[in-house]
Amino acid sequence: MQRNLTRGPWALLALGLALTTAGAVASCGGSDDDDDSGTTDPSGLNLTPDDQQITIDPAGDIPSIDYDVTRRGAPVDASWSVDRPDLADIDADGTLTPTGGGAGVVTITAEVDGVEASTTLTVAISTTQNGPGERTPGAEPETGTPGDYEAGPGGFMGVGGEGIGGAVTDELAEVLQGDPRSDSDMAFLYPYDGTVWPLGMLAPLLMWDGSEAESAEAIKISLETDGFAYEGLFGRPAALDDGDPFVRHPIPNDVWQAATRSAAGGTLTVNLVVARGGQAYGPITETWRVADGQLVGCVYYQAYFTDLVDNEHGAIGSDDRFGGATLGIRPGGTDPVLVAGYDSDDKSGCRVCHSVSANGSRMVVQHGDDYNASSDIDLQAGYDDTSYPGSTDGALGWIGMTPDGQLGVGNAMQIQGDANAGVNETELYDMDTGEPIASTGLSDFVTSAGLPAFSPDGTMIAFNFHEGPGNDEIGSGDGHKLVVMDFERDSTTFSNPRLMYEDELRPLWPSFFPDARGLAFEVEIEEHLDAAPDYVTLTGGQAELWWAHLGTGESAPLERANGTENGTVYLPTSDEHPNDAIINFEPTVSPVHSGGYAWIVFVSRRLYGNVITAPPYESDPRRADLTQAYSPKKLWIAAIDLDAEPGTDPSYPAIYLPAQEIQASNSRGFWTSDPCIYTGQM
Repeated sequence: MQRNLTRGPWALLALGLALTTAGAVASCGGSDDDDDSGTTDPSGLNLTPDDQQITIDPAGDIPSIDYDVTRRGAPVDASWSVDRPDLADIDADGTLTPTGGGAGVVTITAEVDGVEASTTLTVAISTTQNGPGERTPGAEPETGTPGDYEAGPGGFMGVGGEGIGGAVTDELAEVLQGDPRSDSDMAFLYPYDGTVWPLGMLAPLLMWDGSEAESAEAIKISLETDGFAYEGLFGRPAALDDGDPFVRHPIPNDVWQAATRSAAGGTLTVNLVVARGGQAYGPITETWRVADGQLVGCVYYQAYFTDLVDNEHGAIGSDDRFGGATLGIRPGGTDPVLVAGYDSDDKSGCRVCHSVSANGSRMVVQHGDDYNASSDIDLQAGYDDTSYPGSTDGALGWIGMTPDGQLGVGNAMQIQGDANAGVNETELYDMDTGEPIASTGLSDFVTSAGLPAFSPDGTMIAFNFHEGPGNDEIGSGDGHKLVVMDFERDSTTFSNPRLMYEDELRPLWPSFFPDARGLAFEVEIEEHLDAAPDYVTLTGGQAELWWAHLGTGESAPLERANGTENGTVYLPTSDEHPNDAIINFEPTVSPVHSGGYAWIVFVSRRLYGNVITAPPYESDPRRADLTQAYSPKKLWIAAIDLDAEPGTDPSYPAIYLPAQEIQASNSRGFWTSDPCIYTGQM
């Protein structure tokens, strides 16, 4: 049976709701005696029916439940409300209709003359889907018939792949729903077991391998959490060419939203079974956590080989021209938007190396034709690009700004692309003018701060201690120390330097946790082969993500985000990708925690399942033909446990960031607290 499971962008619709009788799940009918069966307030209000349970069934119409309220046995008018409008609607007459948007408990409240009476409804979902369903005007693209949706720059539904498969025959359905045969070769490539998912994120693309799986004719995807059970049967997507292996398939986004909403604060289990030759194989299983909240803000990042502008020369396989720009992704979006950069016949329109204030008001970005020059991008008013006067010495490149974007501390480590950029002495700058201003305590300690970053409250700054006299406790700057200092805004005073990390391996790209309890950073393992000495992400560069506890100064790797568990690499490997756990770079932590976790965005050159498999450093369109294989240089995010003990790993396995251009080479994500403003250059 084909069904449409869409209700707007985030909820399921057109699921029949069958009310079970007592002895099955529960009864939703009212009692003959309202005074005895409802919930009674001391004031005399009686609300019926009381504490019901329903199970959503794929067959039938959506029923309504009529709620009534009486006072001392007499009907009265009431104002009605529910605390979970994502799960149920209630009208002015007390008629409640479940939305199908997820499983959970809904509290229904009736108010009469300022007095309230409440009861609950527990909604469960149990449903089976066969194929994509019938396309509905205004529905999400993946609910259309196979092959009628052309993916945008972010790939199909922002994650890549070929889209939703077709419906399976009754014979194949019987095979998939029968007893599968175990296949030890089958395994998930993506997502990773133990991942923490935020609410509201686009559905992931399931990817797997195995000898039987590669020649699969159909699959069954099962999702389970408390009160929610989903089974999806799908044939080969129409976009797959003949002979291509069937080794990936998305979870329908509307199903994903309902499943994660149902699992919020708990766990969600996925099972995959494949069928070929009349036999089912599997299942393979993973269990994920689901945060009790959505991501907020916007991620701004730089992209080479973007389709949104045309301002560079020398690309292989694409008529020479390609684009370099800074783009933005909002949570839930399927494609990025252009923020800085424009079409030009030369690099004058290229805008890539950038810094962003935590509140999302200002971006400072370098000019592609002259990395010593900087522009001020107003992120709240049309992305206006205004060149800083007098910024031709590179002093503002990769500057660390206060959260409001009004002040900045200059980076003094070399910017890739120009030997003179980023080698000035570190100073404090007025970001409205780009001119240095007086400060106390900074130059006495550090003359060259590398890649500085302020805390979300603006009271601390962290940097690579590149050069400077330092003090007796910390010593002088040598590029191998990570230091935190306090900052007093009114007096522009820097003080109290503390050493967070020191090793022969260099710490780079510090970023504070939102509660200022910890500090994430990158530790260089091996320098790149052919770039500026302080830009480790390029060819041959290797690095890991680490964190330091600000209270104790203890540091440790973010092992699970990097791709290891108890010292063992869990990431998939290939001949070109023997150890993706040491090619992770440029962490930035969201200034706002969401759903009980901090969230980090970083660059990784790892495999993205079986969609992005090119060698790690084939990311420059002037050195590799990115029209033939997607660039592996992509943005990933991971949850961070805010309550982790010092010296332990607070991270969880990473998630491919949906909506980034799947063909482009993407890096240097900055996470802001405010959402992207969709005006100006789009």
